[in-house]
Amino acid sequence: PNIRVPSPLGYVYEREIRDVGLDNPVDLFIDKHDNIYVVDTWNNRIVKLDLQGNVLATYGQSVGEGRLNSPEGVHVDEEGNVWVADTQNARVVRFNPEGEVTLVLGRPQHELLGEDFQYRPTKLTVDSTGKVYVINSNDYRGIVVLDQQGNFVEFFAHNPVGWSLRRLLIRLFATEAQKERFARDLPPPHSNIFLRDDGFFYTTTIYETTNQIKRLSPVGVNVYPAGFYGERVRQGWQWVMPRFIDLTVNQYGVISALDSSSSKVYQYDQDGNLLLVFGNKGEGKGFVSNAASIDVDSNGLLYILDKDRARIQIFRPTEFANLVHLATQLYYEGRYEEAAIPWQQVIELNSNYTMGYVGMGKVYHRQENYDLAMKYYELGNDKAGYSKSFSEKRLILLRENFGWLIIGVIVLFIL
Repeated sequence: PNIRVPSPLGYVYEREIRDVGLDNPVDLFIDKHDNIYVVDTWNNRIVKLDLQGNVLATYGQSVGEGRLNSPEGVHVDEEGNVWVADTQNARVVRFNPEGEVTLVLGRPQHELLGEDFQYRPTKLTVDSTGKVYVINSNDYRGIVVLDQQGNFVEFFAHNPVGWSLRRLLIRLFATEAQKERFARDLPPPHSNIFLRDDGFFYTTTIYETTNQIKRLSPVGVNVYPAGFYGERVRQGWQWVMPRFIDLTVNQYGVISALDSSSSKVYQYDQDGNLLLVFGNKGEGKGFVSNAASIDVDSNGLLYILDKDRARIQIFRPTEFANLVHLATQLYYEGRYEEAAIPWQQVIELNSNYTMGYVGMGKVYHRQENYDLAMKYYELGNDKAGYSKSFSEKRLILLRENFGWLIIGVIVLFIL
């Protein structure tokens, strides 16, 4: 366990989009028609591209209220409206598909925000009811929710502070005056947000050491498994922690989370199980110098925005990755017998891929074939899964031999 072994590649470098005049791009979004929208921050614009990298339109450089100032986030709704986090102008701007400004939401006013409220919107998304979810830079209180009139609605899904021995000792032993002098531990802010068609919000957090990836219900409750995501990497005498700056979710429900520390992509299923890892820092093809954003098109290709090199690298899933994704989707759709086929193919391609064995164990457990489930759970080093199947097997044995057990107890009592 926890030993790296050779594995088939999950994604391979396909091509890149470059030479479109980007300067310090920080965000990208792919709409339902596979158009790419890039936040070209230092050029104060949004660039719309096709999949080949041809410029189709630009937004934000016109004179007047549509002029952007160092934007950092973009979202495109179902009608093709382009929503922009106009960071330095402290507002949210909506453009129609023709590039005309149709809505401007300035700094919200509310007693909960306070008079000294600092507003620097960096990322955003819009739900089906028209509510705008804005990540405000370094705001520990959660995601700012606005209505279509720019009114503040609520803070959404703030991150918990978590347990701290230091904070506990201060609370137990410090005087009131000492407590006032100590700085408060504030929750870390969200770094990005992604809204899927099923109504769930997916968020990342940079300054959190656990639970850096969340799947939030429409009321802001995290339903994603708690735990540590990514990898700790030792560099000299220090451990470098992952810094998840963005994520996306493909048609199979697989999460691709982008780590800006290593420029690696970590893929997880809906239960938080690690499926694949690929990518690295570097200057050549297939390497990313400063990863800023990630998204996926309708064909499953991943697009990674390189901030320093001002280009988008495109990665294609291999047969191995497609099999893993298909097996995961079939299982979560309840099609267990069908899921067994791609899982078996995954194991044939990589006999060291533990998630393949775990997947087979889940399939056989659902089919109530607990002997085979235990076998595959053991091969996948899944102790929890093995224990679950063993408990079911033991219950069946007790049920089948209950009569003999009662007779044996009576005989022992008589003896």
